Amino acid sequence: MKKILLILILIVFGCKDKEETEFLESQEKIKKEYDKAHSLTDVLLDFDGEKLALLSIIKNTPNDTLRLVLKEYLKKTFPLVTDASKVDKIIDTISQKYHISKIKVASIVFSYNYEMLTKDEIEQSAIENEEVNKK
Repeated sequence: MKKILLILILIVFGCKDKEETEFLESQEKIKKEYDKAHSLTDVLLDFDGEKLALLSIIKNTPNDTLRLVLKEYLKKTFPLVTDASKVDKIIDTISQKYHISKIKVASIVFSYNYEMLTKDEIEQSAIENEEVNKK
């Protein structure tokens, strides 16, 4: 009877160790993918230096701040976030962290991802250019 009990205990604890090992391996794999995303984000932003410089001018936002906002957004949405509520929470978090309005953060991300300007942005840019030309 003691031998059977001992065997059962060994089986139970042996299975737990296997499950724990599998869990740790899956966590390590997730961490590696996350680290890979971080390094790819840095490379992507380095590659898009000209685009960031132009966005910085258009959005009237320092290049460093623009880079930080985009870097954080890209990392938090890796590999792909399509749920509107999650995107809204990410934009809100970034907005609070860098003390930039939610609208501006969303505008920066939208312009970077889709390379478009909204009608309001085009009008605002034209007004600013006209004011500069008058001086």
